[in-house]
Amino acid sequence: MGDRRRNAHPALNMLKRNPVSAAILGLLLVIVLCFCVVRCSSGQKDYSDFLDALGQRESSDRYDAENRFGYLGRYQMGELALREAGFMDTGGKWTRLANSYGISSKADFLLSAEGQDASVRACHIRLCGYIQSYGLERYVGTRYCGVKVTKSGLLAACHLVGIGSLSAALERNEPVRDANGVPASEYMEHFAGYDISEVWD
Repeated sequence: MGDRRRNAHPALNMLKRNPVSAAILGLLLVIVLCFCVVRCSSGQKDYSDFLDALGQRESSDRYDAENRFGYLGRYQMGELALREAGFMDTGGKWTRLANSYGISSKADFLLSAEGQDASVRACHIRLCGYIQSYGLERYVGTRYCGVKVTKSGLLAACHLVGIGSLSAALERNEPVRDANGVPASEYMEHFAGYDISEVWD
């Protein structure tokens, strides 16, 4: 018993000798625990979770995926989306920004997880700007084709069908689908309620 007391961890001995430090450490642990409880109870997922869900939905989480329409990678980005991201120019050539990620061809893009993650984030920043400039924020809280509209739902639907098609569909409250026949309302529902403040200014 005496041996165990003598061999106690030095940090424990220090805390015993300094009750103020022990109290501060205890307070910090309580704060961290409270933060974790609040975070878990809120249940809101962030933009990183949004991308994980989008990658799973678009390509079964495959960075090397290419569909029959030529959409590429984990997030199934087409030429227009890559232009919005600054990774392609209007002539369909890879830009210096793409080159900075080692991308100068389709094959390079499909091999670059870092480049794909950066390009989709840049594209989403642009799309969020379009959503706001088109005034689509006014639909948040309303229902479109029976689905409650949220900011993250708008972004997902815009990723799917583009800003022009989404704007027209919301105005008429009419369905709109992508080339694969997937309705925008399905994405709006599936991706509702994420915190996308990272890309939504």
